[in-house]
Amino acid sequence: MPEKKNQTSHLNPTIETVLGLLQSGQLAAAAATIEQVRKQQPDNPIVHQLIAKVYGARNDPVGVLVAVETALTKQPTEQLLFGRIHALYSLGRLDEALAEIDKVNAPSGSILLHNLNGLKVMCLQRHGKIDEISPIVADLIAVEGRTPRIIAFELELLRRQGHYEKAIDESEKVLAINNLNQKDREKIGLGLARMQDHIGEYEKAFATAEVVSNSTPRAFDSDLYIKKADELMSFFDCNTLKNLAYSNSKSSRPIFIIGMPRSGTSMLEQIIASHPQGGGLGERQDPFILAEDLSYQLNQPFPMALTDARSDILDPLADRYLDMIKATGVAGDRIVNKALGLDLMVGFLTVLLPNSRFIWIRRNPADNLLSIFLHPVYKPWAWRLEDLIVVRQAHDSFCSHWLEKVPSRHLDVSYESLTKNQTAETNRVLAFLGLEPNPNTLSFHESTRTVMTPSAEQVRRPMHTEAVDRWTNYKRQLKPVLQAFDALL
Repeated sequence: MPEKKNQTSHLNPTIETVLGLLQSGQLAAAAATIEQVRKQQPDNPIVHQLIAKVYGARNDPVGVLVAVETALTKQPTEQLLFGRIHALYSLGRLDEALAEIDKVNAPSGSILLHNLNGLKVMCLQRHGKIDEISPIVADLIAVEGRTPRIIAFELELLRRQGHYEKAIDESEKVLAINNLNQKDREKIGLGLARMQDHIGEYEKAFATAEVVSNSTPRAFDSDLYIKKADELMSFFDCNTLKNLAYSNSKSSRPIFIIGMPRSGTSMLEQIIASHPQGGGLGERQDPFILAEDLSYQLNQPFPMALTDARSDILDPLADRYLDMIKATGVAGDRIVNKALGLDLMVGFLTVLLPNSRFIWIRRNPADNLLSIFLHPVYKPWAWRLEDLIVVRQAHDSFCSHWLEKVPSRHLDVSYESLTKNQTAETNRVLAFLGLEPNPNTLSFHESTRTVMTPSAEQVRRPMHTEAVDRWTNYKRQLKPVLQAFDALL
């Protein structure tokens, strides 16, 4: 016991330092600081708990899982146990998460059991096991009442059971609550908008989404975003790409799908992951984390840090990306990452993983931006049409830039062409990746692979064109989009 107190006392200043760095958004500095402590005290459970906190802030569930499992071997606690199961959920390992939940012998009425029941509902929703959810929701209500979180579970259950009218009525009642917090208002409000859209009440659907949009504090500087995009494209010209150092990585496993939200990235990932030699990571944030760490290491902002980066500096970062793939357990010769915002990371990934490839998937901008507007996409630019227009225009410019600069490593795919010409477009994608045609990729919807994005339900359906030209139901409301993208419609 005295040894534990000494370890804790010795760590107190470090804990304060790391927590301060996290609070100020200096995540790379926080990670580097706690990593140094880990080397000095590898057996201290407090260190691994803090590491898990840092990885959580960096949206790295693999790192969280490793740190939590290490801490559990040193000093098991209920909080760590829950953290491990939650990390399994975040990684899409739902069967493992559910099995671990069932193993826990938590006392009736305990906080741990209540939290595990909430996590179990989330797992079952992702699995589509609707019939098993109702009794668990009843247990949750008995403890916390019909809070907005519980109501969201109930609404999702009603929607999946096809009870749209009742779900709409209940949603409207909840939204009338004055003290509803902003995130609940966004989630329930946009859920209502999509249900109204589903039953053909388009005017109401857009109006509902607009209310949510207007209630969300705006934190997006469109001029700054345009400036950043222009600077990136200017930096990564042919001359710079020729003179930058590249890592020595020879791996051709990393594949990156680059697209706006709601543009078909999940479907394309599912197609590739259905190939016997393919796999999918979902939306891994490692490219952003590695770029942050490079900038911190060289004390240079991104992308200027790349001018000082040598191969011996890039090699460990490339190894970290490949080690992450191994840690997830995803098998295959071509492993897809489809994280949002990868258009900003292409230049970095070009030199970090020289044999990686990039697939751009683009959807009709009116359909694309309408779908984002009706879904909770937690990006600062995802709430207002004028901001969405700016980001989509920049995205298209990035695509054109990279198709011109490094055409051999980039492929442009049309969502509409993929839905209308499934076999030809699928085989074009596979050929680009050096894979042979395979019938599994045409029946991707039969895959049992877990998808953790809002498109999970869509990828379980056979290829269809129902989502094409949905914007025509909203011509008046989408007038700014139609004007901005006239040549693309």
